[in-house]
Amino acid sequence: MQSEARKLWISKRSLSEEGPSVEIGFEALKFQEESGAMKECELCCEMVPAGAFCQLINCRHVYCRICIRKYMELSILGNRVEIPCPGGCPAVIHPNDVTRYLLPNTDLISKYESFSIRMALCRIQDVRWCPAPDCGFAVIVPNGQKCPRIKCQRPGCGREFCFKCRKVWHEGTRTCSKTFEQLKKITENDVSAHPCPRCKTLIVKENDGSCNHMHCTLCGAEFCWLCLKEINDLHYMSPTGCTFWGKKQWSNKKRLLWQIGSLIGSPVVIAATAVISVPLITGMIPFSVGKRVYKRLKNQSKAKRVISTAAAVTTSAIVSPAIAGVAVAIGVPFALGYTYIMVPKALVHDVVDYVQKKKRREVPIADTFHVDGYHGATMSLAPPPEPEPEHRNADGSAPGPSSVTSSDYSEDFSSSSGDDFN
Repeated sequence: MQSEARKLWISKRSLSEEGPSVEIGFEALKFQEESGAMKECELCCEMVPAGAFCQLINCRHVYCRICIRKYMELSILGNRVEIPCPGGCPAVIHPNDVTRYLLPNTDLISKYESFSIRMALCRIQDVRWCPAPDCGFAVIVPNGQKCPRIKCQRPGCGREFCFKCRKVWHEGTRTCSKTFEQLKKITENDVSAHPCPRCKTLIVKENDGSCNHMHCTLCGAEFCWLCLKEINDLHYMSPTGCTFWGKKQWSNKKRLLWQIGSLIGSPVVIAATAVISVPLITGMIPFSVGKRVYKRLKNQSKAKRVISTAAAVTTSAIVSPAIAGVAVAIGVPFALGYTYIMVPKALVHDVVDYVQKKKRREVPIADTFHVDGYHGATMSLAPPPEPEPEHRNADGSAPGPSSVTSSDYSEDFSSSSGDDFN
């Protein structure tokens, strides 16, 4: 087959005396593909020798080694652990493919493995990371809720920290929530880095005007940069006080006024929107349909274009009132239900939070604290705390981690989220 194709290509080439021919070029390309000498890569769209291709394990897609290696390098440098197939399929590149095609770049392979280990540990609910600087040691504590006092098992560290708030152990009567509030006051001006609310990995956000919708590349969590909570697509449309582009949350007064105004003015706004949308939808549908039909028939005769356009406009004009009625019938109850369910819920939450903060300010507790390198003190007339009793597990044994796992990714990944607080 190859010899016949070659003979045909040579014969056509010898017949051409007027210069290069497009037909001969296609024949030469076909001969190269049939002979297995060259093949086109789907990523770079260049002809590459067949021996320079590699096949992925999970999805069986084939790409040239240069493209797939560069793609893996950029993904790992961007802190991506689960690297998707570059062809757009939902499959994830197998770790064996990463280590195979990145050789001899051992530094990137080591970084990928450390990220993979950390992502696997972050998915375990009982894992806590030592808050000591440059430690990066993980402790697995299944009985952490009963015995929150943890001691890092790395030789030379021994730092004690709290299982619930993940901070340095707070002595006396200080609770996790109070420790978090004091740390928040100290670091409120440093807004360039926040921990992920799911895996507690420290994430840095550039002050370049980007949005507040953040995505953690290690655990895949999507959260808000302002409130540090995992969110959905409706977060910035709900009365949370968080804005998509802003740098600060709304104040309590502004959020309260907006919620009260929404409860009072929503029926009027929704009714006005429904009244305006009915004629707008009724008129826009025939106009858009007629315009599209007229453009599509631009190569037809003028009479056919006019008749077809008139028929389309007439049909859409008959159907458009029904479409507008269905849209209003669905949209009005949905808008009213969302307003009178979400807004009161947020209003109650804000009032309760305001009352709790006011009570905590009225009853301060005297204690000197040490949180991740920050020192401070509060003064009051409260009596000194009593000695703390010895912690014991439910079975009477001494507290301690059930198992310990270390990670090479040495960084302070302590949490400042208040979701697990007392």
